[in-house]
Amino acid sequence: MAAFFWIAGDGTWSTAANWTANAVPGSSDDAFISAPGGYTVSITSPISVGSVTISDAQAVLAINDAGVTQSVTGGFSNAAAAANGRNPAMESSRPPGRSMDTPEEK
Repeated sequence: MAAFFWIAGDGTWSTAANWTANAVPGSSDDAFISAPGGYTVSITSPISVGSVTISDAQAVLAINDAGVTQSVTGGFSNAAAAANGRNPAMESSRPPGRSMDTPEEK
């Protein structure tokens, strides 16, 4: 298990250069989206990660991988503020009935 921190780049989760250690977080790793500033991290292909922590209130995690379940085997923590009852740090272009798979949902 290792900690991976988002360091920016092209905005795509699966681009190794966007993470510390120049690698993408894997199924037993912890992913931290904590770099300051307003940006979007886009998931465009299936992922499996140990945990996700969004601690920058301006960051957005966008799931743009229609029809595939994303897997977070540990915790999912989101410190972004909610507006109008909607959480701006989570966006999804997925069809109805598809969701991010987290331990609470299993």
